[in-house]
Amino acid sequence: MKKTIATVLILSLLMALSGCAATAVQETASVQPSPVQTQAAPATTEAAPALTQAAPAQTESPETGEQGLGQKETGLGAPLELKARSYKVLGGSNTLKDEAKTTFVGYGYDILNNSYIHLEGFQKQNPILDADEVQKRLMQGDAPLQNSYTISGQSMKEYSHDFSAQMELSADYPLFTGKVSSEFDKEKTNIYYIKSLSTYPTYSEYIKNTKDLITILDGTFSDDLASDMSAKELFGKYGTHLVIEDLMGAHCEFNYTYTSTETETKTELKAKVEATYRCISGKGSADDKKTASSFLSSSSFTSALSGGKKIDATTLDNLVKNMGGWIDSIDKSNSTICKISNMNSLKPIWELTTDTKRQAELSGYYTSMGGDIDDYIQNWPDTYIESIIITSDKSKDKAKKVPAGYTLIDCDLNKGARGNYIYLSYATTDKREDALKDIRISFGKDYKMPGGYTKNLHDLNAGAGGKFIYLWTTKDASFGKPIQDLLVLYGKDADMPSGFTAVDSNRSGDPADLNNGSGGEYIYLGIKHRK
Repeated sequence: MKKTIATVLILSLLMALSGCAATAVQETASVQPSPVQTQAAPATTEAAPALTQAAPAQTESPETGEQGLGQKETGLGAPLELKARSYKVLGGSNTLKDEAKTTFVGYGYDILNNSYIHLEGFQKQNPILDADEVQKRLMQGDAPLQNSYTISGQSMKEYSHDFSAQMELSADYPLFTGKVSSEFDKEKTNIYYIKSLSTYPTYSEYIKNTKDLITILDGTFSDDLASDMSAKELFGKYGTHLVIEDLMGAHCEFNYTYTSTETETKTELKAKVEATYRCISGKGSADDKKTASSFLSSSSFTSALSGGKKIDATTLDNLVKNMGGWIDSIDKSNSTICKISNMNSLKPIWELTTDTKRQAELSGYYTSMGGDIDDYIQNWPDTYIESIIITSDKSKDKAKKVPAGYTLIDCDLNKGARGNYIYLSYATTDKREDALKDIRISFGKDYKMPGGYTKNLHDLNAGAGGKFIYLWTTKDASFGKPIQDLLVLYGKDADMPSGFTAVDSNRSGDPADLNNGSGGEYIYLGIKHRK
């Protein structure tokens, strides 16, 4: 029977029990989830069971990692998974890097083109001060207590002002906002940009800010500073400011692009963010979990951890599983830079020369770089879907492990059916010519798609029975405009949100059920082309 898509079920705004999506979907009205329906399993001599009888849900045996039937129980009553609209780990690595204990005093940091103090923003191969002289002067002190900050704004300008105020950064222009395009989604309406930053200092280190710092410059930096090297090149090589004091320890940064059709106060937002943090760190109550589930389902979420032991944070499930252990692991032996006290911890590099003309050139260029942060947001490059991979395994955790650079859509494509856990992930590009232009689904092992399409050989019904189901893609511009967004919807009567179209089966025009014939949930893939 032809499947239709009739009732609004926008996955990115649902509680995690109802569905999930990997990308931001804008809505201007709140949507109530409709009941999730499951398909009837294939019948033999008897009629198939009614749609009101849900197929048993896939779960994972805690002993073996194998899928079983039924649901896990939790101490909070009915299971309630935390699922964000999308989730990714920042920093170019899906797991924390092993970091040797080292000092960052004596090195530079570009405070305009980097996010807040983070080890990956340092050019450790390009010191500003002579390393041996720094060690002679370096002093250590006690660290302040652990602290948490919730920074928010409905515009990036409002966000950057709140950031500067809370982090005691006295400036009339945006600081530490150079990576906002990776930390947040580019949205225009009903959006809050929110950063939840928690710092766990273990000790402080510093050198005195004396006039004779000019006498202990690294030789290469001294030569570059005195040369005709452009300000842009100098800042790119060494950063804009010299670090003379830092706090060592660990920090946790959660960034949310949160969609809300209602005006919310900073107090209300802070309460939601704090409840979410408690849940992720394993200390949330039942009420916290409800709050966090609702908040995350309307948020695109990125995370970055520095310091502490190495953990797997590739998926939100793994982050929740490992976050408490990460916090408990933090000590001096695995500390890295996690914070600065205030702007007095930094010294502009143009103050390290006595050449007044050079000082004016560098400080003038620095001031011109500030600009208008909202203009910067409007000029974020468009991104497109470049490639898709399918991962599957009998173990849920193994099925969710994807290569660096790919974003997982946290929706099991075998949901409600026996068989492997199956997930779809995608990589993006800002080049239109490298983008996918169309996606198709085929039913049947031997179905041949017209020329120009490439077949992914992974059966989307693997281990579940039912039909052979394959995904096909093309980058041929004659098949359409670049694809900018993907989502997965659960439910027979699910409707695609505005701008999305359901991928059809065998070029029939009928939405392709990715669980066809297996007895699990109705599952649909939606794509959004560039206008």
